[in-house]
Amino acid sequence: MKEVVKLSINNTTQNNRSNAGDSESFKRNLGLIEAVAIGIGGMIGGGIFAVIGLVIGLAGYFVYLSLIYCTVIAIFTGYNYAILAKKYPSSGAGYTFVRAGFGDKIGGIVGWLLWFGYVAAIALYAVSFGLYVSYFLPYNWKIYSLLLIFLFTAINFKGVKETGFIENLIVGAKVGILLVFILGGLVVTNVLPVFQHTLSEIHQIGSSQLINILLGGTLIFIAYEGFELIATSAEEIKNPEKNITYAIFISITIVSLVYFFTGIISVAVADPSTISNSEGPLIIAAKQFLGTFGEILLGFGGVFATASALNASLYGASRVLYAISRDGIGPYRLTNVHSRYSTPYNSILLTSIAAIGLTLIGVLSEVSTLSSLFFLFIFLAVNISAVKLELKGELKNSVFISFMPVLLIIYSIYLLLQYLMTPLLWVLLFIAVGIAYLTTRVNLKDMSQDKT
Repeated sequence: MKEVVKLSINNTTQNNRSNAGDSESFKRNLGLIEAVAIGIGGMIGGGIFAVIGLVIGLAGYFVYLSLIYCTVIAIFTGYNYAILAKKYPSSGAGYTFVRAGFGDKIGGIVGWLLWFGYVAAIALYAVSFGLYVSYFLPYNWKIYSLLLIFLFTAINFKGVKETGFIENLIVGAKVGILLVFILGGLVVTNVLPVFQHTLSEIHQIGSSQLINILLGGTLIFIAYEGFELIATSAEEIKNPEKNITYAIFISITIVSLVYFFTGIISVAVADPSTISNSEGPLIIAAKQFLGTFGEILLGFGGVFATASALNASLYGASRVLYAISRDGIGPYRLTNVHSRYSTPYNSILLTSIAAIGLTLIGVLSEVSTLSSLFFLFIFLAVNISAVKLELKGELKNSVFISFMPVLLIIYSIYLLLQYLMTPLLWVLLFIAVGIAYLTTRVNLKDMSQDKT
């Protein structure tokens, strides 16, 4: 018999929202495998299949250092997420953790920014999907992008079990394709000399080249945000205290190894400038040693990867929006859960509409920068919140470990703001922050009036 978890609602919110008319409950249908699939699905997407070309353009043969830089931040931040998820299991994930450390106002702002980050990620994956499909079926890529959003909106409406099942299939397919790419690269080509050559030249890296390496790692950081999605499944995953921790570290480990070897093989078989100028960088790399078969295979890989990442991100975004609204910091209608499918259908619909808007105006480099920036801000807030909660004695953890990623993230944000922000991105960033602040302030004011 499926376990049904009743979601807690604060008294004020419950009094105001008693007319919502829908069952406010989720079902625990996700096991460890599904949770890992959601994490990997959110990480192996537009990052490795599209943004990797931009990173190689910055870091060149040292692309693996950019990936290692991301991995270090992800491991320490993932550790904090695992600790916090045990203490505060909620579909709000990062939003809930920051709210626990800093209260409703800061928590509410971070919650809305987290949702904006997911929307930007969905747009990134939609754009990447459209570009990969148009590589083989020349047509306006936006049509393919919109069709993908419509498809997964319908799937997410249907239910979390269906979402998890589809995610398992697509993740298995894209990981299998990348393994073929990696094994083929290791067997057919000799990547060791390239790796050894770059290792021998590490001591010669100048300050400007080092900045480009770190900037490249910062730009592709969106490729590591998927583990946050695992925390958002806290109310729908079986045995969350154990499975969330296992799923976070399993997914980070698998993805980091895949990224490392993919990056090394790519620059070993093709000139970095050729890869960086391509809309399908891994297709170009695979064609060098696998021929037409590799070109087609990695084309399908790009399609599967961006599709599953969009699916996972849409799932996470809708749950965050649901949690914000459930806590009184969003419109009450977004707390409606379908009586049959147990899905927050209004939250799913609003997320899809927002993602469509950003997809239509975005290009790859811009949506990648924007999504990475949002998640860097969120992860910074979560890590600082973990430190604060530990100092207050509410978490049993090492303050030093929790603080480790803070300085790295601050520097990463500085790099993005200084080198990659265009006027359009600045406008979108200020709009997002403004909406987050005003929405939080208005809803908290309403809650205060209700209490009196």
